[in-house]
Amino acid sequence: MDAVCLFLIVSAASKAFRIVLGWHPQSSDPRQIRLEIDAEKTFIEARWCFVLWGVSTGIMVAGIADVFPDVVPGAMCGTGVLQSMEGFGRRAILFRLVFSGVMFLIIEMERLNRSRPDSPLAAGISRLLLLSSPVFFIGVWDTFRAFHRIDVQAPVSCCAAVYDRFRPLTDAGTASGVPEGYWIIAFGAATILLLASSARVSFVKLGNFRRDAAITAISSMVWVPFAAASLVRVFSAYYYQVLHHHCPWCLFLPEHHFAGFALFGLLTVVALEGPCGYLLLSMIKAAPDLHAAAFRRARKSGLRILFSTTIFLLLVGLPPIIWRLRFGVWMGGMEF
Repeated sequence: MDAVCLFLIVSAASKAFRIVLGWHPQSSDPRQIRLEIDAEKTFIEARWCFVLWGVSTGIMVAGIADVFPDVVPGAMCGTGVLQSMEGFGRRAILFRLVFSGVMFLIIEMERLNRSRPDSPLAAGISRLLLLSSPVFFIGVWDTFRAFHRIDVQAPVSCCAAVYDRFRPLTDAGTASGVPEGYWIIAFGAATILLLASSARVSFVKLGNFRRDAAITAISSMVWVPFAAASLVRVFSAYYYQVLHHHCPWCLFLPEHHFAGFALFGLLTVVALEGPCGYLLLSMIKAAPDLHAAAFRRARKSGLRILFSTTIFLLLVGLPPIIWRLRFGVWMGGMEF
């Protein structure tokens, strides 16, 4: 799929370059008409690239989590597979996620752009596509290097690397020197802020909407790392039913009901939707006629954030509650 995405992005970028250089929406000469046709082709190629890139990235994560551990000696989950990839696997995932985020914004801008016959955002979309292209090429190259580095003969230590981080073992109860209880407090505060701001964007029609969208964007960017840290450091124990096993990749295993796909998928949705509304509102200053469409899209982002955050809270909150009801105590203790 990456090969198809490579063809699509090269084709789209070449057209986008011509659009940036010669786009004149008020003109009706043959050159502008050809550019408008190129713009339509570019946006179609960008949409297909986004879809195929997302599917390819999902297959890559599934392979690292559930397929390659059977191939790499000593690997029990994705942690061991990433060890075998010698750092290129993490880089590839990072760049693929960054490119996915930019492409998501491009697709949403293009949907707004299609609501007007003069395509006022065409040049801006083309510039953003050109700027994101290097991230795509780095992601593809690192993906190739990551899988090329896998050695099916050399054993890895896998989750032993997780425990090697804690010397002495008492450090396992902290994250970056901060007790886990404080991470939970920070996660709770960030959750309240995110739910309040996204609810205001979704349902309240009074006040400064652009400011509310900005608060939602900031709160989502704050919430995602706190939620991920709390998931791995605290809530994962109720899936593993063992303390101090701070391995995110084990959540993707079948014995834990593939919970990692849902949990990290919800985090990804919030990370994508959080800044989307504010960025769209900021990018349509030159096209005020698109404000109503951007306003509706920002409200939709708020609803998606509310839904995703609520489902995430249920998935991380129900296992501890069930454990408490069964055994009368929480797993371990939290220092405040």
